[in-house]
Amino acid sequence: MLGSLRRVFDGPIVVADDSRTPQTFADPGIQEVHLPFDSGVAHGRNAALAEVGTEFVMSVDDDFVFTADVDLNRVVDYLRRNPEVDIVGGAVINLPLLQVVDYSTAQLFAYRGEPVLPLGTVVDGLPVLFKVPQFFIARTDRLRMVGWDDSLKRVDHNDFFTRAYGILLTVHDEGFYCLHAQPKFDEHYQSFRRDTDADFRYLHRKWSDG
Repeated sequence: MLGSLRRVFDGPIVVADDSRTPQTFADPGIQEVHLPFDSGVAHGRNAALAEVGTEFVMSVDDDFVFTADVDLNRVVDYLRRNPEVDIVGGAVINLPLLQVVDYSTAQLFAYRGEPVLPLGTVVDGLPVLFKVPQFFIARTDRLRMVGWDDSLKRVDHNDFFTRAYGILLTVHDEGFYCLHAQPKFDEHYQSFRRDTDADFRYLHRKWSDG
């Protein structure tokens, strides 16, 4: 991920690492946040976000791959033109089958209150969605208003956008994309990835009244 990201971005990067043996990087532009082993993705995202000092921030996972034609500046320019928009979500292309998940009809756990703008509203050419992939560029200060629930170690995605509903305005840009190279055949990795039972029990308790 980092190697491909450096092909399209030369700014500061924050890596939250809860590995048993954290990695180190020679790149002086990479800040490492070492966390207790298996702290989980939500805790890691919050820890990384706390270190961000820029106006905008991009959220990515460690198994994303960027191609050389990804234009991050175009997305930032869109946010500057449209101050009412908080998040521009991209498309994640799952390898090896080149599948893209359609989030236009994705359901949240709850819909409390009113959305910032109705689903499908077009803002400067991009449609409003209530949920986009965990791959987006956002306004840092607005993203901190929602953050992630530290109690979730694996399944944080739908919870985040459920809590963001009515607070953050999110649009989707299908021309902003990355590849998703999840190591499906790495059993050690997958043993952690599939360890989701506690998260689902917690989410059921949290949103069962939704």
